[in-house]
Amino acid sequence: MFPTRQTPTEPAGEFSVTSLPDRSTRFLNRLDALLAAMRTDYERQQFLEVQLTGWNYRYARFVLTQGRSEPDYLADDPPHCSDFLLTITGLSSRLEQLRARYWERQGE
Repeated sequence: MFPTRQTPTEPAGEFSVTSLPDRSTRFLNRLDALLAAMRTDYERQQFLEVQLTGWNYRYARFVLTQGRSEPDYLADDPPHCSDFLLTITGLSSRLEQLRARYWERQGE
């Protein structure tokens, strides 16, 4: 339904934090699986609108607290503004795709 972002792969046997998909890619891939399981575009749109509102709130709180509002699960890889912006952009893109599909159907 929605394209997943591809990340470069490391040679076999090597592991590093940079070889893992970034936070936003992992989240959006899980989100795409969840969206695909929903029965209607209306459900998908409602879900994405709630997610987008929540992520905008979290981003504003992250900026206001200078990053202290989000836990550091990996000390070597703390959350960054870019994580929020990529996630918000991905959510917005998916929501706009659904809206465009709705308007295309209206024109048929």
